[in-house]
Amino acid sequence: MDTGNNRIRSLVKNIQSKLNGEIATFAEEHFADKNADKAWKELLKSRRVHQECQVLLQELEELCNYKIGEISREITYELSFTASFAEDRTLKMKQIIDGKRVWDWSAAIVGGGLAIAKIVAGACGAAAAGPLGWAAIVVSAIGIAGSFIFKSRDKKEQEARMRLENNLRKNVETICSSLEKQMLRNFASLIDNRIESLLKELDRINSVVFKLADTQKDLAWSLNNHLLELNSQIVTEAIKLIGAEGREFHILEVARVPGNAVLFKLNDGTVFPKEQKDLLHKLMSEKIGIVYDSDNKRVLISRVLGKTIERNKINIEEKIGVAHVPLEGVPPYILTKVRLAQQFAKIAITE
Repeated sequence: MDTGNNRIRSLVKNIQSKLNGEIATFAEEHFADKNADKAWKELLKSRRVHQECQVLLQELEELCNYKIGEISREITYELSFTASFAEDRTLKMKQIIDGKRVWDWSAAIVGGGLAIAKIVAGACGAAAAGPLGWAAIVVSAIGIAGSFIFKSRDKKEQEARMRLENNLRKNVETICSSLEKQMLRNFASLIDNRIESLLKELDRINSVVFKLADTQKDLAWSLNNHLLELNSQIVTEAIKLIGAEGREFHILEVARVPGNAVLFKLNDGTVFPKEQKDLLHKLMSEKIGIVYDSDNKRVLISRVLGKTIERNKINIEEKIGVAHVPLEGVPPYILTKVRLAQQFAKIAITE
């Protein structure tokens, strides 16, 4: 998930850098445009920001599907990403009025009008000629002062460009922040919907498998008990055939790999005569071995396997009924002993 989040942040940072690179040129062309916001929105559309984000999310989704596709085919494919750029009213620019020019024209018009009125009044001999003359002088003086008071058009344009650029940068920052949040949210939703659902499904399957395994384990050890009984019956009949009837009562259990080996489990101190072992070997054409019983499964397994496998390397997981034994590179006869040990210990033996 961290890799996906980093890819999203990297894309948004790249988009922000590209959009910031457009600001200076855009501001130069639209600083006096009442519809600068609409023009900016069209520029954003033309840069296909939405499509870039959609492509990345689709790539992340495909990657996620690829990783879990082999595990579960039941996870449905669905992710939609929608992003819209709302109109940002801060981009609406006021019409730039050249205050200096308007003032100059106003002063000229008013001053000129008053001057004309003065001339007309003078020609008519009106008493108001004096005041009108003073008014013309005052208006002319104010006009000169206004030229200094009001900023020049170049400076106003520069300030307008700077104001628009600042607004655009804020807008880009807002857009990219929104993009990142929305994409991260969509990606998190993807993870929740796919991975979390998969984990829940795996938990359910795991539970079913363990229940099935428990059932099979119970069945296996039930069959194993029947196998031990059958082995004992076969050995009992063989003992009778060699004329050693009664010797079978000294044997606790018999493990057997047909056509290969037979192993008798005896109590400590019990002896099974070598002569009778040899006779049984000739009769059954299977190797006859002896092992002494132990309540400790590790010890019992170790006694069956012999010194080839170090006892401290036998690890038993009682909870799941498995004994781990290092078997890499062992000779074939050890693998036969593993099967015999498994019958006696009533536990699955694996590497």
